[in-house]
Amino acid sequence: MRPQYRIQLKLVYIRYVADVQTLDQTFKTAFGLDMLWPATDIDKRNYAADPKKFEPQWVPNFEFPSAKEVTLERRALVTGNPFKVTPEGFNFCRTLVTGTFMEKFELRSYP
Repeated sequence: MRPQYRIQLKLVYIRYVADVQTLDQTFKTAFGLDMLWPATDIDKRNYAADPKKFEPQWVPNFEFPSAKEVTLERRALVTGNPFKVTPEGFNFCRTLVTGTFMEKFELRSYP
């Protein structure tokens, strides 16, 4: 049986929404996700040994069903590594998502 992890989204920040296409019903956006999930004992030891090269045993993956195209970029922290273990014992990662998304626009009630 696979272990189950509870992922906490600590922050979702929208950098921009642009290029809204009402005919194609698409828009471009960039947003960031700050995530926490429990660090294993091995994660904690590996982080203590080398914070710059640390990578957790398991890293969440993303799916965006409404995306036509999407790019994920893990953002480097102060150490230059996108991952860290917090003092509370959680893995932390910040990811920037950019892409083109599809959305059914409801324009009937527009002025």
